[in-house]
Order: sequence, then C-alpha cells, then structure tokens
Amino acid sequence: MKKWKFSVNAGFLGKRTDRFTQYQPERPLKDKIRLAAQIDGVAGVELKYPKDFKDINRIKNLLDAHGLTCSAVNVDIKDAANFRFGALSN
Repeated sequence: MKKWKFSVNAGFLGKRTDRFTQYQPERPLKDKIRLAAQIDGVAGVELKYPKDFKDINRIKNLLDAHGLTCSAVNVDIKDAANFRFGALSN
C-alpha cells in the first residue's frame, strides 16, 4: 500500500490576519520549521522565495535538524514590486 507524505506551507505557521483580527504572531523561519516538525504525519515544508531563502545552508540545516524536506517553493510574484502591475504585462 502506498504511504502518503504530507507537507505544510510555512507561511501558514506565521502571522495570519484578516480585516478583523490577527490569528497568530509573526514567527521567524526557525520557529515555523519547528512547529511543522511537531505536526503528526508532516514530512515536508513549502517555503516562500525569496523571503525564506536568504541563507540556503541555514535552511538545509534547519530542515535536516527537524527531519523535514523542502517539498515545494512558492515563488512570490504577487508581492514583489517588479510584478505589481502583472507578471507578463510588466
């Protein structure tokens, strides 16, 4: 039988808000990875580029220390100033 591997988007383990309230505090990446490792069944973490990729060796060490992998890279084109008028049209 196939064994499923699950992943969590690290962004959801940090500051989450809507127009009424803030649900969680802002957290550094090391705390997000630590929290992800505490979730039963989670084997990977989705990280956001470029925000989470300031120090690749540090990321690798954090993931290795918690027994996780980078399952996906979320490329941030919606928040970047270069793409504020559209990825293709800009």
